[in-house]
Amino acid sequence: MRKVLLERLVSLPLVVLAMSVVIFGITYLVPGDAAESAAGVQADAAQVERLRQEMGLDAPLPSQYLSWLLGAVRGDLGRSLVDGAPVAGTIADRLPVTLSLTAAGAVVACLLGVPAGVLAGLRPRSVWDRLATAGASVGVAFPAFWLGLILVALFSLRLGWLPATGYVPPGVDAGGWLAGLVLPAVALGLTPAAALARQMRTSIAEVMDSHYVRTARAKGVPRGRIVRRHALRNAAGPVVTQLGFWVAIMLGTSLIVEQVFSLPGLGGAMSNAIMQHDVPLLVGLALVLVVIVVLVNLAVDLCLSALNPKARQA
Repeated sequence: MRKVLLERLVSLPLVVLAMSVVIFGITYLVPGDAAESAAGVQADAAQVERLRQEMGLDAPLPSQYLSWLLGAVRGDLGRSLVDGAPVAGTIADRLPVTLSLTAAGAVVACLLGVPAGVLAGLRPRSVWDRLATAGASVGVAFPAFWLGLILVALFSLRLGWLPATGYVPPGVDAGGWLAGLVLPAVALGLTPAAALARQMRTSIAEVMDSHYVRTARAKGVPRGRIVRRHALRNAAGPVVTQLGFWVAIMLGTSLIVEQVFSLPGLGGAMSNAIMQHDVPLLVGLALVLVVIVVLVNLAVDLCLSALNPKARQA
């Protein structure tokens, strides 16, 4: 486990460096730049060129990247080309919202998907199995933003149970923070819950049909003990792997869900940075998402090592 942790931590700077080159290059393939966005549609070519020089956009691309990289190594991700705000400060203000939403979506996915998959896998071809499988198939087909709009219309506008928009920091009002995350978390976590239910159903059914489970049954070991001590642990590996995959997807999907529920997370900043060609802000936001995905994959590897002694020895 220490070896896995050390290898990932060593490779993290290399991954971030490679992704910074890719992201920095891709942003310049998009037509236009921040100078044109800031000048407006009525500005002439001379005004746009003057703004481009003031922003440093007239320098060659490798020179711009090297300047940005030297600052990033010192912890300075630069300033927004639009409003001049520090990129690191913008990320620090908005990142807790996105992380809270993604974590809440993962909790919803686990609470809904894992128990449904376990019950379906323990009773294959039963009525519950058919219902869980059908529900999972329907859940996978729901787009998160569409489900978010339905939830707002039902539970906020019609019933008035939960707020439709807005975000309250947990340090200000823990109850308001939790209430504001319920609907977006459900919208974000329903599709992963369906996928986890299908994976858990398959894994638990395979484990319960394995030779060592049959042997334990023949020896008279109670079914509940077999499930608790052996089946769940051995079936958890593929589910943990898929959860890590879906957490990365939810991290990206949360940027869209934030727009539906007007949450001040990274989604709004990312959208503005793309529309305004704000390269420093866009690169900083993208790199933060890359680092989070790498750390999620590291957590998955550590969980798999804890669940599987053979993987830990390898």
